[in-house]
Amino acid sequence: MKDYSIGDKTFELYISEAQIQHKIHDLAAQLDTDYAEKDLLIVGILNGSFRFVSDTIKQMSTPCEVEFVKVKSYEGLKSSGNVSVNFFLPAGDYSKKHILLMEDIIDTGHTIQYLIEQIKALNPASLSVATLFYKPEAVQIHLEEKAVAYICFKIENLFIVGYGLDYEGQGRTLNDVYVLKK
Repeated sequence: MKDYSIGDKTFELYISEAQIQHKIHDLAAQLDTDYAEKDLLIVGILNGSFRFVSDTIKQMSTPCEVEFVKVKSYEGLKSSGNVSVNFFLPAGDYSKKHILLMEDIIDTGHTIQYLIEQIKALNPASLSVATLFYKPEAVQIHLEEKAVAYICFKIENLFIVGYGLDYEGQGRTLNDVYVLKK
């Protein structure tokens, strides 16, 4: 496979589209089992999770609502540790909703922990997290053991782009995932 460049950074193939789609297929089947007969609200975290959410719900048979929240925590190649919210869920009664937060990547854990706290304040029937990528070595805070219920790929503390993930706004449209070349 060909390398991919963004600015002065070069990336090489890390995970293929076929591998991603296989994991998403398995996730969708598990979500259908776990959320059958429940009032499911999927909350995607923009910008990175848009493809992950879209491909997952296309493979699910369980009816669900979909909303998006927009947050930012990255600056360049690293998470800043500061979470800024551009928009959040609309006002409403979430007490009967089973909320599934869908994230592209859990790195330091600050963003997901912040959103878990904000959504718990809405008193949903349940709250879980699904992530496409999880970097256990990079997590800086204690996440509740069951908070991240669905993990497609556990990866090393590497910088990746593609399939919704970006570097300086570029690379999101790649179908495969690429890792920064050393």
